Amino acid sequence: MSEYQVTEEDMRGLSIRLAMLQTHYRKPKDFSIAELNQCAKTLRRWLAAAIPNDDREPIEVMLALCDDLNTPQAVSEMHRYAKSDGRKLFASMKLLGLIPGHGKALDYDYGEVKTLPIDHIPLVQWVGFPTVGASQ
Repeated sequence: MSEYQVTEEDMRGLSIRLAMLQTHYRKPKDFSIAELNQCAKTLRRWLAAAIPNDDREPIEVMLALCDDLNTPQAVSEMHRYAKSDGRKLFASMKLLGLIPGHGKALDYDYGEVKTLPIDHIPLVQWVGFPTVGASQ
């Protein structure tokens, strides 16, 4: 994907993220260099197969996430999309923060959940803490 330039620094961070997503949050996680290298290889393959678009997230990935945040199942679906549907792969990668520059954050300040580009809001708001002096 020539539109998305991925630096080695990006790849390190994305590889760690993918390694974490491949393990259910209730299971212990032991990182190894071999696993991170495999994640980087997978990400390069996925980035080559992904077709940029503004499609909604695939229902299979959303169902996996709604099932006790089953990220390993979501990653499994993404492996399938890499072979068959680059559009769904891109939408899934974007949702899980695996496309550089496409992170999303939730904003609860307005009574409804919205997505905002992560670089447009302060970290304290992103994690849900009110800012000092913020009007309510």
